[in-house]
Amino acid sequence: MATASGVITVVQESRFQLALDGGGTRLFVLSRHAPVDPDQLLAARNARTHVAVTFRPAAGLIAGEARAIAETSF
Repeated sequence: MATASGVITVVQESRFQLALDGGGTRLFVLSRHAPVDPDQLLAARNARTHVAVTFRPAAGLIAGEARAIAETSF
């Protein structure tokens, strides 16, 4: 699994966009196995919380499958 860090900028249901620390953005789909729900994604976006997303590439999708999201200090 890979990790990306940054700030969540867009949330739509279980999909979200992460503004990456190094520049650019990345799209994710929240895994049904992730211990996070869409309301928590919205709260992190609204608070501009810095997060680390653990993910794996999702076959046939342009988005990664987010397996875990944790608050980090930047």
